[in-house]
Amino acid sequence: LLITYTVRARVFRPLERLSRRMKDFLVDRYSFQFSHPDASELGELQRTFNSLAQRVINTMDELKSLNQAKSEFLNIASHELRTPLTSIKGSLSLIGSGVMGEINPSCARLVKIAETETDRLIRLINDLLDLAKIEAGKLPLAHAWHSWDGIVSKTVEGLHGLAHEAEVQIKADPVPGLEVFVDHDRIQQVLTNLISNAIKFSPQGSWVHITAEITDYGVLLVKVKDQGPGIAPEDCEKVFQRFRQVNTPQPGHILLKGTGLGLPIAKALVAEHGGEIGVESELGKGSVFWFTLPQWR
Repeated sequence: LLITYTVRARVFRPLERLSRRMKDFLVDRYSFQFSHPDASELGELQRTFNSLAQRVINTMDELKSLNQAKSEFLNIASHELRTPLTSIKGSLSLIGSGVMGEINPSCARLVKIAETETDRLIRLINDLLDLAKIEAGKLPLAHAWHSWDGIVSKTVEGLHGLAHEAEVQIKADPVPGLEVFVDHDRIQQVLTNLISNAIKFSPQGSWVHITAEITDYGVLLVKVKDQGPGIAPEDCEKVFQRFRQVNTPQPGHILLKGTGLGLPIAKALVAEHGGEIGVESELGKGSVFWFTLPQWR
């Protein structure tokens, strides 16, 4: 019995301690005190684990520092860039409107191009800021109960000009009485990104269809369907990556430049609401972008 107790004390207890430390790493608890291992095979194993653990801790510290530096850089850059860009946009608007005097058609066309590109730069800065805030967990969400049809109608109204220019019709199936517990502005931002993306890749004379239904799993499933060129199966996951565009509009489509961040932001915002997002598509048969919301009534 004494021999058995001694073996358990010298072998199994250190092994149990090492096992607990390994489990700590599995659940992202990276801080603990390293004990001095003894001169045995188990001690050698513990020394190896301690060395690997220290490398992980050092790497985590470096990643935290880099992430903080990235956030600080984006904040500084956004404020330094957004102010002059707003002034440039205002000046271009005044020139284009003729307030500062009449300009010839060729000059007016160049001013309009410059104004459009300035708007795109401002959107890019705002999108980068939103994405950085979401990743840093610093984007507060104001959850409240809202009418689903109200959110959809307001979104469609805001995209009326874009759809008219592209000659694409937006159809939305009403769901009377349905309410969702969300941040109104952020879910409207998700819908805007999905619908505007669908319009961008839709041929003239086609439609974009918005539906909402309760699934058997008890979540609200929202779908945005288009009649565009579709996406290859191997590219469906890539569309949610930053600055990725996996296909280009076919002849007869109007290409509207974006920031390449609309879908990544939509994915992050849906995740913040506890939902999921994805796409179902087939080349030549359009695409269906969908997302879920867990809280509804």
